[in-house]
Amino acid sequence: MGNSLRNGFVRTQDAGSRRAQAFADVRDEEWNDWRWQLKHRLDTLEAIGRVLPLTEDEREAFSFTDRILRVGITPYFISLIDPDDLNDPLRRLVVPTTAETVAHDGLLQDFGSPGFCGVPPRSGGMVYSAKN
Repeated sequence: MGNSLRNGFVRTQDAGSRRAQAFADVRDEEWNDWRWQLKHRLDTLEAIGRVLPLTEDEREAFSFTDRILRVGITPYFISLIDPDDLNDPLRRLVVPTTAETVAHDGLLQDFGSPGFCGVPPRSGGMVYSAKN
């Protein structure tokens, strides 16, 4: 079996784990060290763009990351993402889109109401609310 996989991934010697081509030169001891992973997390548009091709929408969303969304993806986690699948569930978890930067005021309008607890009462059930 060769040591390359499709989509720019390489297979390492230990247990067939895969990692993005950008991390092919990382020693297995470092790759398997959680401290190394956290120290080398990708937290900028440029760093993530070197591993995953980003859409224009994702690139635009990064302009908000300093103010609204904090992004930090470990090399291991980003290597689990299929770079060819824009709807990869792991990608959707960690790569921001502009839809996530929109404030939805309607979601917050009832939280200030006296006695509102956020959960509709069941028939015959009780709803508790905090009293001042």
